[in-house]
Amino acid sequence: MAGFFVTGIAAAYVVGKSIAAAWGKMAEAVWFQKSVTFLARVGEEERAEYSTVIGGIIAIAATLYAYRR
Repeated sequence: MAGFFVTGIAAAYVVGKSIAAAWGKMAEAVWFQKSVTFLARVGEEERAEYSTVIGGIIAIAATLYAYRR
């Protein structure tokens, strides 16, 4: 159980940082600013918070899936 817990926390961190990096890179692109304006307007600090939450949700789902298998 501890292994799943630690893996879930590590996955949440990595996935959250990956989402934040991708979001930051896409926010600089003109096509992203024109097509998804509400996401392009989000500031860098808020992006990090939202990315961490999304990464946590994805990691929890993946960890629960792996644990049940």
